[in-house]
Amino acid sequence: GETVTSVTEHVRTLIADPEVKVSVLGFSSDPSPVSTIDGPAFAAIRRTIRETLGDEPPPVLPFLVMGGTDARYWSRQSNVAYRFSPFLMEEDATKRAHGTDERLSITSFVKGIRFYVQLIKNAQTLP
Repeated sequence: GETVTSVTEHVRTLIADPEVKVSVLGFSSDPSPVSTIDGPAFAAIRRTIRETLGDEPPPVLPFLVMGGTDARYWSRQSNVAYRFSPFLMEEDATKRAHGTDERLSITSFVKGIRFYVQLIKNAQTLP
């Protein structure tokens, strides 16, 4: 529920010194709205996960995505914007994210493509 403005004001209040200037530097964006998990779009994602991600698919539950995603743009077009990636990551993937040697395994890449193909098929039945 925080915004760039509310956090900036909170920092100003904590510092409580008019001689210290607090400002936002660089890129900033308010968080995108929380999307419902009770609607047909989330149900289509849940169904697709269960259909495509193996004999024991991961649990399907909401969580907070850290970092900027395209949801900040899509949330202007729809009241639901889900941030999801079906690509299984290797254990050390976070050390390589957006840097040297970032990669997916071929198996993960193929499973991710199968997921998106099936999600598009499942989305065709949405109300």
